[in-house]
Amino acid sequence: MKADEVLRRIRAVIALPADERPISIDRLEQVAGVGDNEVYKVARAGTMQARTRMRLAKALTLVENDQLVIMPGNRKSIYPEERRDWILTRPPRPPMQTHARLAFTSGGPKVVFEAVNPRAFPKLDKIER
Repeated sequence: MKADEVLRRIRAVIALPADERPISIDRLEQVAGVGDNEVYKVARAGTMQARTRMRLAKALTLVENDQLVIMPGNRKSIYPEERRDWILTRPPRPPMQTHARLAFTSGGPKVVFEAVNPRAFPKLDKIER
């Protein structure tokens, strides 16, 4: 994934209200393995290192394909390892929706079915900073 596409997806996630995001920014940074507030810095600056781009691209693809499962830890445990939340991955299973649209061809009108992923990151025309 190119840097422009990663930047577009990051800005699309940030533009969503916090309760509508498919993943919180903190979890995205944790899955990608980048530093604290790195996603906001990348969105603000518009540039990133190649290693950061690869990590964020993989994390955003996992989010878009609904592959992340967050298992809560045991909050009552005295051991830090057991209190921690676990982030696991599963096989890709994007939620597909099939839409029918009418297409006019040389042979006459036809109904064309398209499968779309409703969790795909939207293309935003204007992003406020």
